[in-house]
Amino acid sequence: MADRAVVRRGQGEPDWAVGGSYQVVRIVRFATELWDKDSVREQERVIGRRRDGRWLDGTPAHEQPGFAADPDGRATPLDSHVRLAAPDRRNPPPLVRRSYTYDRGDGDSGLIFSCFQRDLVKGFEAVQKPLEGEAMAKYILTTGGGYFSCRRPGAPGSTGCSLRRPGTRRRSGRVVRRPCGRSSGPGTGR
Repeated sequence: MADRAVVRRGQGEPDWAVGGSYQVVRIVRFATELWDKDSVREQERVIGRRRDGRWLDGTPAHEQPGFAADPDGRATPLDSHVRLAAPDRRNPPPLVRRSYTYDRGDGDSGLIFSCFQRDLVKGFEAVQKPLEGEAMAKYILTTGGGYFSCRRPGAPGSTGCSLRRPGTRRRSGRVVRRPCGRSSGPGTGR
């Protein structure tokens, strides 16, 4: 994980960034009513996975999908979210990411996406470029977020930002919200 997320000396970043990470946060609202009007088959095609987590080519959720054996996108469409976000699952993008669902009521629900990387251009921005115009775009709207630098723990000016595992307790006693996939809407599997 550190090789993808922690800034190293000699990569051209300022000294204050070495040992830290760059974080991107996005708040993405779902058009749940529109999503729910589509068939389950269409929802699975847009995401690129079955609701139970299996890949569309039948590969179990815990195994790598066979994208290389499906170059024309017959099993997993070429414009599906999973295929565009990480076309080569054996060589994941150089970032560490996680999504968390939110629901404010009155139809305002979605996810909070967060990722850490040592290089914003090779990490988040490289993943986002192929997602422009994806099939899922009509169901989502980015409503907030930002780019942040998280200095190494104990560095002068450090805010205490750290690369903890989701769901672990922080010093304040707060627990990170549940991971994406346990609610309804695009990208959640339900």
